[in-house]
Amino acid sequence: VMVENGREFVPLVLRFVWHRVWAGGDRVVGRSEVGLGAAVAALPGGDGWEDGPGGSDQRRLPTLLAMLAKIKGPSQLPHGAVLRRIYTFYLCHPSHAVSSPALACLTAYGAPHLVPHAETLAGILSKSLRDALAKFNPEKAVAAEHRAGLMPLLARILFGRLLSTASGGRKNNGGIAARRTAVT
Repeated sequence: VMVENGREFVPLVLRFVWHRVWAGGDRVVGRSEVGLGAAVAALPGGDGWEDGPGGSDQRRLPTLLAMLAKIKGPSQLPHGAVLRRIYTFYLCHPSHAVSSPALACLTAYGAPHLVPHAETLAGILSKSLRDALAKFNPEKAVAAEHRAGLMPLLARILFGRLLSTASGGRKNNGGIAARRTAVT
């Protein structure tokens, strides 16, 4: 149903992210990185959309991403490339509630470098960072042809985990210093 109604639905998603989530200029890097401004400017209509206060609807983003992750065949959607760049951008979000559905959205595209490692990346997002990284050896687990596509995604996930304020279930584990040590 989403793919069939994608012509109407995707412009709403793009406008929502532009006007409600990234409003206020605090995401200038993200806006230029994903090409969202050009996509929104090219959309027909658009009357009635005004920028809200910066990040005013940030709390709705996990729900939107979870819904988009359920779409089968997202590459058939209009502006599928822009959506894919938005999902990639949100992999480095400090909140697991945003980065995890963003990974699910990317996995739905069926990229050959991502699908075999999606479970491992989801584990890095959800488990204790130290334990997940101890079990993951990219030299042995990632085929050479997958490294070019997978390593930038892994770097984004690790960056988001370093920014995260969540302690991963442990109390007094040293916070960001412990996460930095686990990555290095």
